Amino acid sequence: ITVKGSSKPISIYTYDVPALRALGGELADSVDVGNTHLSNEEFFKTVPPSTSAELRTLSAEAMELYLGGTEGRRADWDEAEAKLREVLAVSPDDGPSLNILSYLEEERG
Repeated sequence: ITVKGSSKPISIYTYDVPALRALGGELADSVDVGNTHLSNEEFFKTVPPSTSAELRTLSAEAMELYLGGTEGRRADWDEAEAKLREVLAVSPDDGPSLNILSYLEEERG
């Protein structure tokens, strides 16, 4: 994403603590998720993601195809749709994939 007023794209990551708890996970009070000095690797060692590496990789690939990639490559919605369907084969209730597929279908008429 490129922040308004900047020409340099940055990556944005989120971590859904309520979803972690809904899956039976819990964060210890000693975990400071606001510590901006932790690297991504250190953070995810402390708070492991609830999704598989396969799902995260497929999702990242699908988003790159959908958005066009950081190298300025054009978006490829046909390929994005195929990759999103791969994501759904691994996780049929994946909300982001379902929403993007719905949007693509709506835009294509």
